[in-house]
Amino acid sequence: MGYLDVPGLRRVWSYMKSYVDACVESRTGTADRLATARAVDGVTFDGTANISHYAVCSTSGGTAAKTCSITSFLLVTGARVMVRFTNANTASHPTLNVSGTGAKYIYYKSTYIPTDSIKAGTVLELVYSGSYWYAVGDLSGHLAEALTSPISLYSSATGIYASSLQAWAYTTVSGLSNWKEVRVWAEVGDGTRGYYMLNRSHTQANLSGYVSTAYNGMMYVACDFANNRVGVYVTSKTGWGFSALRVLSVEGLVRNA
Repeated sequence: MGYLDVPGLRRVWSYMKSYVDACVESRTGTADRLATARAVDGVTFDGTANISHYAVCSTSGGTAAKTCSITSFLLVTGARVMVRFTNANTASHPTLNVSGTGAKYIYYKSTYIPTDSIKAGTVLELVYSGSYWYAVGDLSGHLAEALTSPISLYSSATGIYASSLQAWAYTTVSGLSNWKEVRVWAEVGDGTRGYYMLNRSHTQANLSGYVSTAYNGMMYVACDFANNRVGVYVTSKTGWGFSALRVLSVEGLVRNA
């Protein structure tokens, strides 16, 4: 059968072919791009480039406000980052600000990450809860490292002291719940001064100080680990003011496992 040349058929076919070719050409270079970019664990992705959740934080150790940068980062619930800290942290309650999206506290379990748990070169994986950055996984192995020296949790020139007899006076000691053994520096006037060890099995110490019948006193010191606080309770005193029966410092010795 010969070729059937229906009037206008060739012209219609030529037009359709040109249209298809133009559509294909218009999509060249854009076929891999998503019409709407999507956030993948906090980093936007449109198909044109790889995404990364890795960043380096070079903020000085003594600065609590840590910063880093990740391309196309969005601070959304569930966002994840993997941050290498160049410097060991020495600041209390560090925060992390990724790509200028806002400083958020770094938490481990249910409270602020321990001050000395970020060593130089540490890589932490963190997930954003909508309020805080939470360290992913269990850091027990890292936190169980032997301490070369006690970690200061509280220090004051005036200290913790009661203002009346037989009434507890408590002061918040941030991060106390991260420890299972601490030592407190306690003083009963000029009669007793020194460190006292307290732990979760032995949370209270009874101290007495005696110089003479004109100067003596007795008090209790207690660590409330669960509620992050230390208290002083004076049972009796003679000569000294209440501020002379006090706790001046609290230092961490052994972390929770």
